[in-house]
Amino acid sequence: MMGQCVVCGSAAEIGSNGDVRQYRCDRCGPFVVTGTAVAVLKGRTQPTGKVNDLIVAKVSHYIRTHSTEEDWLEIDSALIDEMVAQKLPSPNQQIENLLRWMAEQVGEDHLAALEFSAMDVCAIMGAASEDSAGDLMDEATSSGLIQFVPDDCYRLTKAAWDRLSASEPPHIPRQQRGDFVDSARMAELRAISDSQFDLTRLVRMCEEINSAWGAGNTISVAMLARAMVDHVPPIFGQTNFSQVTSQASRSIRGSFEHIQTALRHIADGALHTQIRRRETIPTTTQVDFRQSFDVLLSELVRILRS
Repeated sequence: MMGQCVVCGSAAEIGSNGDVRQYRCDRCGPFVVTGTAVAVLKGRTQPTGKVNDLIVAKVSHYIRTHSTEEDWLEIDSALIDEMVAQKLPSPNQQIENLLRWMAEQVGEDHLAALEFSAMDVCAIMGAASEDSAGDLMDEATSSGLIQFVPDDCYRLTKAAWDRLSASEPPHIPRQQRGDFVDSARMAELRAISDSQFDLTRLVRMCEEINSAWGAGNTISVAMLARAMVDHVPPIFGQTNFSQVTSQASRSIRGSFEHIQTALRHIADGALHTQIRRRETIPTTTQVDFRQSFDVLLSELVRILRS
């Protein structure tokens, strides 16, 4: 069934499964959203009854960067704060996002033309509006990075391919990455002797995630981080991490919610995504949950020492 996207109002295919609503939006891409989250989302995107275009742009860009046809982003109430809190990319980064998206679409056919409009790539770029996306497309054209091909098509120029090659993130030597789990926190965990909980497996997972982080093995980091989250709830007197998060004090709940929402989606993608025609690998930035994990482990240490 066709209708309007609950986020941006663009044309979208709409479905439902119980309390969960499904959207495949021309601008935002595919996602599912719980019924409770729909009400929260509308309260953020239309706080006074009038659409807040900036909030819409942030949510739309978040969906585009966290959802695929193979692994649809599921939006619940807890995730909405994170979506709204993010900052949109700089204009230069928006152009970079456009170029990288075009490069992914054409693959090895470097001079292939793609048909798209400013609305189609607005969320991909992270632009504040369709007009802003159009202005930056014009800037990229006048700068010789993309070439207009009648009608309504664009192709990457050699200058664009050179720019993309030059802006590939440099390899970070192992010794510059630091540890995922701080060495002081590791020492605290190793020193704990508890009659109820054996920390042998947890300590080993901490050691392995440090090794994976240092080597730049981002898929392994995501998988191990998810395993650690599933491993520790009994220490908090709970059966799953969602319960741990809901019972956490206000001072640490934000860190736990970050793990519960953002990590869950990234780790699920690493664990369950089937092979595709084109693929991307998570970056270290995407799997960098070190700060939130340190809060989690510090709380765990506090409980076991009490």
